[in-house]
Amino acid sequence: MAVLAGSSVNKYRENTRSIVFSLLFVVALVLLSVAERGFGQEEEKWGGGKYQPKINVAVVQFRVSEKTYSSVEAFRNSIEEAVQEALTDSKPQLIIFPEYTSVFVSLIPFYRIIEGADTFAGAFEKLKALYPEMRSIRDVFMRQDGYSRAVIDEVFGGLAARYHIYIIAGTYFHATGEGGELRNRELVYGPNGRVAYYQDKVFLTDFEREVLGLSPGKMEDAVGFRIGKLKIATTICRDTFFPVWSGIYSGYDLWIDIKANGVRYDAAEAESFLRALPARLKESKVPLGITDCLTGHFLDLFWEGESSVMTPYLAESDGAVAGSGGTPVGGENAGGGLNARGEKSVGIRFLSRASSCVSGEILYYNGHEAR
Repeated sequence: MAVLAGSSVNKYRENTRSIVFSLLFVVALVLLSVAERGFGQEEEKWGGGKYQPKINVAVVQFRVSEKTYSSVEAFRNSIEEAVQEALTDSKPQLIIFPEYTSVFVSLIPFYRIIEGADTFAGAFEKLKALYPEMRSIRDVFMRQDGYSRAVIDEVFGGLAARYHIYIIAGTYFHATGEGGELRNRELVYGPNGRVAYYQDKVFLTDFEREVLGLSPGKMEDAVGFRIGKLKIATTICRDTFFPVWSGIYSGYDLWIDIKANGVRYDAAEAESFLRALPARLKESKVPLGITDCLTGHFLDLFWEGESSVMTPYLAESDGAVAGSGGTPVGGENAGGGLNARGEKSVGIRFLSRASSCVSGEILYYNGHEAR
């Protein structure tokens, strides 16, 4: 029988057979220069000649499937594998996972029930047949809020504390006490293992409003977070398309956009990405940006997108791939990489002074270093 919200994670693990599934993902280790002094890191010159510190950041382009959420162990193992690969190659202060990474943790207890369903709607019908009190998909996520948060805290909070780092755990659906709203919430864990910052998505998609029953967050609550003196801004997918954020985040040092892009990543969609973070960086004058995309599928839901690191001011003066909106995490120069679907691909260009190497399905490279 499925374990519902309020049951302890430990009790669930004792009753769950450990199943570990392979998961394709890419961890791009990026050495970023950021616009603040006094962070305590090595300093180097940025475009205008001012000395800047460095921070190591690991960007995980996460590829998911139903198997990712088949058990707590399967989810934990996939996250730990990504984190350990990042730590092996470098010593990041921050590791980033994309939007929706933690959303379907809520459905782990029901895996055996929904297994074999062809569609997300079909999976819900199976649940509703056993739990008639769950009258909508929103009801499922509302009921599972406590359970999913306990798993996410244990997995991401435990890793952040163990390695004394910050981790953006993507997003999950959070049930608020304010009129029973359900929000798409980003969680940032600090080195003490506790949530250091959270932010709710403001500009929801039609699917999020009409099918999932989500409510928007409040823009005034979005203030970003700090690592030392470094000011970090974050936006969640569709939010980044709206210019209003540029005024809020003007003066920040790094802007992170976490995405779960639920349409095919073709030439038109790649062009639309340029209207998101690349446009916001130019408006706000934030010197560095990261887009981190989810890939893979869950039943008939799917996500595609190309993660990238953006240095717009360097790009304009150094012949970098400014037109592409950033440096993709994969490429021809590396002898391979992962494309927008999380599959092996070639033909992705790097910044002129980036170096790279590839090992299996895990791609590493050092981002542009200003001299």
